[in-house]
Amino acid sequence: MDKLLNIIKGADEIVMEVYNRYLESDIEIQIKADNSPLTEADLKSSDYICAKLKELDASIPIICEETKKVPYEERKDWNRFWLVDPIDGTKNFINKDGEFTVNIGLIENGVPILGVISIPCQNVIYYGQTVKLAEEDMIGAFVLNKIGGEIRELKCQPYDESGPINIVCSRSHINKETLEYIEKYTVAEKISAGSSLKFLMLCENRAQLYPRLGPTCEWDIAASHAIINAAGGSITLLDGSNVQYNKENFLNPYFVASTNGY
Repeated sequence: MDKLLNIIKGADEIVMEVYNRYLESDIEIQIKADNSPLTEADLKSSDYICAKLKELDASIPIICEETKKVPYEERKDWNRFWLVDPIDGTKNFINKDGEFTVNIGLIENGVPILGVISIPCQNVIYYGQTVKLAEEDMIGAFVLNKIGGEIRELKCQPYDESGPINIVCSRSHINKETLEYIEKYTVAEKISAGSSLKFLMLCENRAQLYPRLGPTCEWDIAASHAIINAAGGSITLLDGSNVQYNKENFLNPYFVASTNGY
């Protein structure tokens, strides 16, 4: 985990160098085949993280949003692999609102067992794991303040579905389906946030529910999924079944993240 924290700190520096350079000017944007935006920071972060993960353990394959995808027939039997989103919330990066993250997740036998997420503009890193990979590893979820070095443990607090709860929704992708879904709850506050911040707000118990009835890909949620599981929460599909990873199509079905465990 210490090595992963160092990797993501290095990625933060790369991303923030580009971000700060463009604070006073327009960000150069490319448009990918799926019509989503791509920036210099996405590519530099991707190259750096993938290179460092290969140095860490070259035997573990990597699925990264910004790299060429391995054919399903070649990867379908992978038991352990990294899922990387070098910048989650590229639109937030372009809008210069600070609500973007860097995400690294590790999947084993279809289950997210480790996740590391940084919020570069806030100098904090969230991390968690459910399986020990080294003797010194700690099971659980934590948040590290990069400035002072303070570490806090994160524990999701269960909630009563009949009572008032805080619900967090996507800032960029709120839609009719989501609004209809949350109508069945008594909502104390509806919060909007970008990128993986929505999941992290659950880990901090600032919200209890995050329904995502819109498109996401596996690399968007893998690291968050590991951290939420480590904190005692859950992410499930709308029918209550488990989220699947390394599918032939990386798109996720609709899901709900919750501070309630399974």
